[in-house]
Amino acid sequence: MSGFSPPSTPQSVGEAAQDLAADDAGAQSFEQHQSQNEVDEDGNEVDEATSAADIALSAAAAAAAAAAAATSAATSESANLENSGTATGASRSSNSRANDNRSDGEDADGVVVVEEDENPRLVMWRESARRDAELNAEAMRRSRGLSSNAAEIKQQAGRRHHQQEPDEPGQGVHLLSWGQNSYSELGHGDVEPRSVPEVVSFLTDQGLEPKQVVAGNEHTAILTRSGAVYSVGYNDSGQCGVGHTNRVSSFQEVVSLRDKNIVSLCSANGCEHILAISSQGMLYSFGYNSRGQLGHATTTHVSRPRLVEALASRRVVSVSCSYHHTILSTSDDEVFAMGRNDFGQLGLGDNVDRNVPVQLTALPRGVVLSLAAGQYHSVISIDGLGVFSCGKNDNGQLGMSSTASEPQSLPVHVMHPLGPTAAPARLHAAGFGLQRSGSSTGPSSSLQVIHLSCGYYHTVALTSEGSVYAWGRGDYGQLGLGARENQPQPRRVIGISDNIISAACGAYHTLLLSDDGKVFAFGRNNHSQLGCADTESCASPVRVTALADHHVSQIAAGFYHSVCLTGQPDRSSEVPTSTLSLDLRKMLNNPARADVTFVVEGRPLYAHRAIIMARCEPFEAMLDGPMREANQREVHLRDQQYHVILALLEFLYTDEVQALVEGVDLEFALDLLAVADQFLVDRLKSLCEIAIQKSISTENVSIMFKTADQRQALALRRRCFDFILQNFGNVIGTKGFVELPRNLLSDVLLAAYERGVTIRPPQPALS
Repeated sequence: MSGFSPPSTPQSVGEAAQDLAADDAGAQSFEQHQSQNEVDEDGNEVDEATSAADIALSAAAAAAAAAAAATSAATSESANLENSGTATGASRSSNSRANDNRSDGEDADGVVVVEEDENPRLVMWRESARRDAELNAEAMRRSRGLSSNAAEIKQQAGRRHHQQEPDEPGQGVHLLSWGQNSYSELGHGDVEPRSVPEVVSFLTDQGLEPKQVVAGNEHTAILTRSGAVYSVGYNDSGQCGVGHTNRVSSFQEVVSLRDKNIVSLCSANGCEHILAISSQGMLYSFGYNSRGQLGHATTTHVSRPRLVEALASRRVVSVSCSYHHTILSTSDDEVFAMGRNDFGQLGLGDNVDRNVPVQLTALPRGVVLSLAAGQYHSVISIDGLGVFSCGKNDNGQLGMSSTASEPQSLPVHVMHPLGPTAAPARLHAAGFGLQRSGSSTGPSSSLQVIHLSCGYYHTVALTSEGSVYAWGRGDYGQLGLGARENQPQPRRVIGISDNIISAACGAYHTLLLSDDGKVFAFGRNNHSQLGCADTESCASPVRVTALADHHVSQIAAGFYHSVCLTGQPDRSSEVPTSTLSLDLRKMLNNPARADVTFVVEGRPLYAHRAIIMARCEPFEAMLDGPMREANQREVHLRDQQYHVILALLEFLYTDEVQALVEGVDLEFALDLLAVADQFLVDRLKSLCEIAIQKSISTENVSIMFKTADQRQALALRRRCFDFILQNFGNVIGTKGFVELPRNLLSDVLLAAYERGVTIRPPQPALS
């Protein structure tokens, strides 16, 4: 016992900290800890003042007495960042974006399940999506226990782009790009613009097969089928993720994501940051961060991918972003947002920026089919409930009955036919009966929107029937409705007989993809981003005829450039998938040809010296050195647990531990973390840390913090440390906190004191 007792009345943390510091120099320990945490896990310097203020804000939110002060501080910071963002934009005078970002009068920053055979186009969408999302959907089913039908609905709408069959057997996947190329964003290794789509030779030259492509403000990124991520283009804020801020003139690998098992990327319209989702649902972000849109509790730009630690306990399945904010959903159909919020675009009911993900609690719960972010607005489609929007509405981008309304800081229904004419009972129960955005006539149920995409000030929606609706700003024809004018409520895009399966919006232009691989474009064309060999804007969909000889499988649109993938990999000469891990798993604890037996808790574990010695240095020293075990066929491992050592061997043979993926047992993960540390298996330590982070709670965080410190599990230690500060009023009343070692207690108390946190009686746990 440390001797610390949480007071029953508010007390300065400094008073408690000073008592401990006088006894054991805890202040020195705190300073050493702070010095270590001023540099993040990727070596990027962190603004200490900003980080401290942000963490203090989160922690103070748990105490009612500090709420008003926190809001005031955040509002002040938002004003400062507004000026900073304006200055940043002004410095880029060579780019025309600064003028294009704002419209007239704008500021300077200018669960219902669909039956499987209910709709043939819906079935087609599902089959198309399955090819590219099988891994993600399976992980989702494991984590949620969804019915297969509900999982398929998530699968069909959770990804923006979909692979299609090629025109001819054996056609390989190619990347084509066109439009502006001032920062080499087209990936051709030069700065010459292209007025029609042109194949990017880099991928073919390097033997890379792209799986996904995304585009932002003068940058492009691809995800290959091997899980590697490459980026190119404008990089002043580190948005290419390569560890520096120099221009990236040809595709470079984002090395920091190499071992993260990335399955999906996001970058859109004119944003300057990129987000990546792993197969385990972990979210990584990097790039421009002036409003906290990366979710790292700071406003410091990040040039290497960093884990969004606030979401480590959840499985992220979908994400969208625009210039200053990010919106995402989890496998539990929770929706979170972060970043700029001066127009209520985060949907949180206020106008305060957030630099960590915050859940939209006012949004009714249901299967999240799609979500998207514009410059100052957000849209979300929920199965059976329609489409919701929030944020600025000066161009009609919220899909309400007019553009005259004030910004909406809580989600409102988009007009019929994408929102029901009569709010369902579930909406009334959630208090949404008065949130409808206007009166309308027609059927009482809305069309099912399975895909959303936003430009800066316009929105495009794709329904399960294959039809396209658009609304918002239309002065460049970006709505495809035939007129160059704003449209405040959804209108169907006509003139396309093809079944549309995907849509992508640049800042002021739109691309559509049909199920037979055709691409249609409309909107602004000042840099030939429509791919029609001219610079004339177009208000109605036109086919990109330069792609007539290609079967396009995926589209993406950046600020003034466009990209697409064509065809499928050439399977005729494809090397079969590796079975090494499966083959070695057959040898795990198999007495056949085993040459060493470990006895743990009186039970044998059979192993093969060559394998475990090559994979683990302590085993090599034990079995091939001067130690007596080197000449023994039977080695007794005392003070160990059978199931934990078996898991260690499983990792050494297969590079994975299934028990860390499926229903993690916290005690087991902690025990395995200790063994991984003992046997110097760093990758296994990291897997344990990730699994443990998903189980952090008020009751167990102190035990985890102590264990992480003892085992030098730095990422877990940092996560626990931040969790304690953010939930301080609840954690200090737990037995685990009281029993923390004195040095750790001093670290926490002094950190809380520096951030102005007061000790209060335990409050209800934060959601």
